[in-house]
Amino acid sequence: MELANTTIAGNDASNGGGVYVEPAGTLEVRNSIIANNIHPTTADPNNCEGTLDSLVHNLIETTAGCTILGNTTGNITGEDPLLDVLADNGGETMTLALLEGSPAINAGDPLGCVDPDGVPLDKDQRGILRPSYRSPDCDMGAVEALPELSIGMLQWAALMCVTVLLRGRRLSL
Repeated sequence: MELANTTIAGNDASNGGGVYVEPAGTLEVRNSIIANNIHPTTADPNNCEGTLDSLVHNLIETTAGCTILGNTTGNITGEDPLLDVLADNGGETMTLALLEGSPAINAGDPLGCVDPDGVPLDKDQRGILRPSYRSPDCDMGAVEALPELSIGMLQWAALMCVTVLLRGRRLSL
């Protein structure tokens, strides 16, 4: 089994609060986030138990209980992914958005977000377009971060609207 561009967070279980892999099994993980999972009685971090086969660019907050094999290029461990609370961020399901400053932003595989067969994942969990295939700007996890709007961007957008109206000779103030 393989997880690609998945976020596993906010769960609790006695064995592998986020991911539990049977002793004879292996789970392949690519461009994914496994974080903020706990043991239900101790509240200790409990993100995974078993063997994970890294297929590059994963954020695993705590690795206690995990054996991580494979290609660990771009993996981030020991860091908080800075996930927002589960909320309606657009799309059909609730999601955990990446907060500003998250180490998962633009930290996905530079070859792009792809499924287990190498097919580009052009949309995130919400249906928002991901950067184009082979773009270095793919985020780890299920949700692509959206750019923060600045006052300058809003002023530019307003100016562009006025320019279009003037060129079309339709002016109303």
